Amino acid sequence: MDNNNNNKTEISENITKHITNPLNFGRMNDPDGSAVVKGQCGEEMEIYFIAENDSISKILFYSNGCGIILACGSVVTELANGRKIDEALKIVPLVW
Repeated sequence: MDNNNNNKTEISENITKHITNPLNFGRMNDPDGSAVVKGQCGEEMEIYFIAENDSISKILFYSNGCGIILACGSVVTELANGRKIDEALKIVPLVW
């Protein structure tokens, strides 16, 4: 049980870091690919990337959403950066 609580604490601390200092935040001119998604609360997230040899070499996101949305954008761009495009498209949310 303690391991589970330690894992949740570690995850919470990591999320807080992404909320207060999101990675890969910004907009990109002339990306190779981009997408815009609109959430249930009306927030939007834009994702932009540059590809080299079928891999994502640079990725940015921009959002007008809350801190949790910023953390999601930060984490997903970190997960996708450097991956093959077809691998990045398979990234899905973790269900607890």
